[in-house]
Amino acid sequence: MTPAALRSSRGLIAAFLLGAATVFGFAPFGLAALPVFTAAGLLRLWQQTNAPRRAAALGFAFGLGLFLAGISWIYVSLHDIGGMPAPLAAVATLLASAFLALFPALAGYLQSRLACALSLRQLLLIPALWTLTEWLRDWLFTGFPWLSLDYSQAASPLAGFAPVAGVFGLTWLIWLCAGLLLALLRAKARIAALAGFALLFAAGYGLQQVEWTAAQGEPVTVSLLQGNIAQDLKWDEARFGATLELYQRMARESTARITILPETRRRSDHRRAGAR
Repeated sequence: MTPAALRSSRGLIAAFLLGAATVFGFAPFGLAALPVFTAAGLLRLWQQTNAPRRAAALGFAFGLGLFLAGISWIYVSLHDIGGMPAPLAAVATLLASAFLALFPALAGYLQSRLACALSLRQLLLIPALWTLTEWLRDWLFTGFPWLSLDYSQAASPLAGFAPVAGVFGLTWLIWLCAGLLLALLRAKARIAALAGFALLFAAGYGLQQVEWTAAQGEPVTVSLLQGNIAQDLKWDEARFGATLELYQRMARESTARITILPETRRRSDHRRAGAR
């Protein structure tokens, strides 16, 4: 392997690992600052190439790591619960992750194609492009918003912006913070970056002190029913009657004004629906 090919492979592996590590920013791990650091790592990798195809490949590797680590439950749903053979479930999960990784790849490609000064690229262009592609992923083909970066900030200082900026505003702020983090490495931009962090965190804290909602009318009681039926028994046709009786009893015993039951159907119902 040539030195150039080795460096290229190392960059892709680094991007993949950064994407996979980003999952730890979400619940139940809750390391809210981690997505900022992993995003900064991807920004750094993008800085090291001027080739749009290379930038797209780095974005794809980051996205593949993020989604393979973050939507592995698809394999469990297909294989452990749905009964799909393990190889097919693994391939389906890989293909789903690869499709979702096309959106970070698109962000990488576009940011490399557009001429822009380094500071503007880090602080404006890339945050805007990532937010745009994340919105596109949330909308295209009915959308798949799983692992949108904004959800990792529920307990961070940036959470105060959620009522005024929304989820995509938080995504933009994460990438802005990543750009500011890299700006700390440049002596001429260090003071401005520190000031930017201070302003963002102070504004976020201030917004968290605002009461954005107010109660109206009398409280409404809600009951969410969960029969706690094991997954290996959930689709057992012989137990279907007992399951219905369980939920009927729970619903009758509920004193709430609104009662919510699980939205699941028997496997045979799914087969009949597919046959139609």
